[in-house]
Amino acid sequence: MTAPRFGTAILAIGLAAVAAPAHAQAGRTVSFSKDVLPIFQKRCQLCHGVDSKGGLKLDSYENVMLGGTKGQDIMPGNPGASRLVQLVEARTMPPTGMKLTPIEIFTVRTWIQAGAKDDGSGASGNENAAKPLEITEPKEGATVREKVKIAVPRTAIPPQGFVALYIDGRFKVALAPPSDDEIAEKKMPADAPINYIWDTKAPLLAVQSNSAVQSDRNVTDGPHVIEIRSYKGNGGEAETVQCQVNVKNQIEYVSNKPVKLWYGLGPSQVGQQWMLEHTVDLQATSGSSGPRGFGAGAAPAAAGPEKISHLETSKYLVSLEDVVEATGTGFWRERRESPIVVTVDNQKKVVRLDTSSRYYSMERTGEVRKTKVMERESREPILNPIDLPGRPQRMNETFTTNLRINLGAYIPASLKVDRLQATLEGIEWFQGESCVRIRLTYLAGTAKVDIKSVNISGADFEIESGTSTVWFSEATQRVLKVEHDVVGNLSVDVAQLSGGGAGGYPGGGMGGEFAPGMVEGAMAPPGGAFGAPGGYPGGGAPAFGAPFGGGGYPGGAAGRGGYPGGAPGGRGGYPGGSGGYPGGSGGYPGGGRPTFGSPFAGSGGGYPGGGYPGGGYPGGFSGGAPMFGGAPSFGGTSGGYPGGYPGGGADPSLAPQKKRYHVNLKVKTRVLEPEEIAAKKSQS
Repeated sequence: MTAPRFGTAILAIGLAAVAAPAHAQAGRTVSFSKDVLPIFQKRCQLCHGVDSKGGLKLDSYENVMLGGTKGQDIMPGNPGASRLVQLVEARTMPPTGMKLTPIEIFTVRTWIQAGAKDDGSGASGNENAAKPLEITEPKEGATVREKVKIAVPRTAIPPQGFVALYIDGRFKVALAPPSDDEIAEKKMPADAPINYIWDTKAPLLAVQSNSAVQSDRNVTDGPHVIEIRSYKGNGGEAETVQCQVNVKNQIEYVSNKPVKLWYGLGPSQVGQQWMLEHTVDLQATSGSSGPRGFGAGAAPAAAGPEKISHLETSKYLVSLEDVVEATGTGFWRERRESPIVVTVDNQKKVVRLDTSSRYYSMERTGEVRKTKVMERESREPILNPIDLPGRPQRMNETFTTNLRINLGAYIPASLKVDRLQATLEGIEWFQGESCVRIRLTYLAGTAKVDIKSVNISGADFEIESGTSTVWFSEATQRVLKVEHDVVGNLSVDVAQLSGGGAGGYPGGGMGGEFAPGMVEGAMAPPGGAFGAPGGYPGGGAPAFGAPFGGGGYPGGAAGRGGYPGGAPGGRGGYPGGSGGYPGGSGGYPGGGRPTFGSPFAGSGGGYPGGGYPGGGYPGGFSGGAPMFGGAPSFGGTSGGYPGGYPGGGADPSLAPQKKRYHVNLKVKTRVLEPEEIAAKKSQS
């Protein structure tokens, strides 16, 4: 054992020497201003730069050595005892974004080991910029909308310095100018400015300051102040400039202005395509349950998780394939892009699926004629969330419409609310297009929904209240953005909550990653249901009452599983139905033939103790076995799988039939801009 450890140590030392930064290999002393401070500026500036978190600022030597509210964070000569080093090595800091690399940690440790000295008082840290600080774009008093380009000359930033951007006094971002090497590599002009695009439609981020936590808020139309602060290489503030602009995203209109409200484009637009991003966020919290039968005594609590969390993000490529010019009927192609991202109970999965296209025709009003394939898949079009009048509509008039909320791939259904009054709230700019903003408010609606990510099917969803807002472009006659905010109740059969899935079988969570190329509709991962721990390999669907979400034991099939080689063991057996344990008609090796409905040998020895040790399933009744079906009936024995089935020991007739969840549902669909599509492709 000694030799391998020694060899490993030699290898580690060799790798460390190769990976060591240039200043270490050259024997040069680590510089605070040149080596350490840039690391703090790059990795820590959001929380400990211009503003401080925990009272700690890492923007200058003085503040670094001062420490935060817990005292000194740097112990000169002792990096191991320095709280800052402990946090970055434990990977708890920074809490978000990129962690420090091994080389960066090595640099900070080396600087502290050498005494954590300051070398930033010289010219390298305090040199002034070549030119005064200024904002070249936008100009003072300019009217701006949506995306605002903010530009600062590179020559107005001190050497090794950076700038911080504020909107209305709220910190937005810190930016460092490109290095000389980056300028040469990208062939940028020597005086290339620092550019930042401010999205006035996005909320300003909350920032923790010494005084209070400032909450998010949206930018309203009207005057706003852009402020730029520049900082020197040693972290000291250099200059500050401000510029006031007038944000104007809303478009003025007269009350009786007619707007074009119909879907579809003309023949000249055939072939046009764009990408849509669709997000479904469902958060459900357990409520009351309804009893299954009547009788004395209270019904036991329902099985299943107290919370269900489902977040799905997918992208769709849609294109106009043809148009019937006389009627305006469009023939559309829709393709769900792979992969999609599904997060269930904080477990994230990247799901790869078939990307074949689906075709349908759509009238000017939004009425769709779906293909048989789409009907079989319960797939709803993504293009038409509401019906439109199909004619010009005055801004001061309401119209009656039908609402459709597409719930995505894992909830293959659409919430539908008919006969709603739609209000035209206004006209505003969105992604460079003039859009009519349509608002709908509703109080009722029901649907049957499947939530495949947690093995729920045929659940009743009832809307309590909801609000939908649609941004419809007159120019391109399409929905650019729609947001639905719905509150309701979900009623789920207890039988679906007792087995695998969210919090069912011990260790259960989402199964493995979906197989590449899996066709839509076959939404379960290999070997098991989404929610069981991978299922049991090769298994089919277990019989009624079995605790798994997909598949018996190895080799099992629906109703004919059991253990490999098992012979019939009565009706029920272990999960999988009419299968016994190994050993043919002896049930469990050495045992007698199982009795009717019992999964274990009932005589001749069988499993030691006549059933499972201690009787039945773990914690079950002594010497017995679970009821008909090979698994404890709901609310029956006080055992079942570890953790038991619901209501152990209670009368099954009183077990709840339904479990109700209070649901908050947010659904958002929007057209992606070209730069967003390019960024997402580069990330994938």
